[in-house]
Amino acid sequence: MKKYLFSIFTLFVLSTSFGQTNISGEYKLYTTGDSADISQGVILKLNCNNTFIQQDTIATGYGKWFIKNNSRLTLQFDSIAENNRMDIFKTKIIYLFEDGRIYRKTIPKKEYTDFKNSVQNYFKSINSPFQFANFESFAIYKAKELKRYYQKLKSYSCD
Repeated sequence: MKKYLFSIFTLFVLSTSFGQTNISGEYKLYTTGDSADISQGVILKLNCNNTFIQQDTIATGYGKWFIKNNSRLTLQFDSIAENNRMDIFKTKIIYLFEDGRIYRKTIPKKEYTDFKNSVQNYFKSINSPFQFANFESFAIYKAKELKRYYQKLKSYSCD
C-alpha cells in the first residue's frame, strides 16, 4: 500500500512540475520564408514580474504580459519610447506559446483595426509625417504577421 501511495504521489508531483511552463525569458523575432521585414533585430523580454519590453532598432515598447492555459499569451502595451521620448501607446496583441516559440495562429480584424488606430493616434501625437493612406491592408498585415514568430534565446529563473 505504501508503494502504491508513493507511486501516485510521485506521478502527481511530476505531472504538476512538468505542467508548469516557464515562459519568462528573452526571445528574438524571426520570419519564415524569404521575406525580410521589420523582424530584423526585434527582441522581446518577458520578465518574471509579468512586465515586458519589446525592443527594435527604432523604438522600445513596454507593458504587461499574461498567460492563460499555459498557451495563450497576451501582450498589453502601455507605452513606447522613441528618440528619448516616452508616449502612451495602448494596444493588446494575443499570441500562442508552444515549444519555446511565441507565434500568431490567427489575427481578428478587430485586433488589426485597434492596432492601426493605436499606431495612427501615436503618430498624430508626435506630429509624425507618417501617412496612413499607405498603411498596409488587413490582408497584407495578416500575411506578414502569420509568418513571424519569437524563438526563446534565454530563460529567466523566476523563484
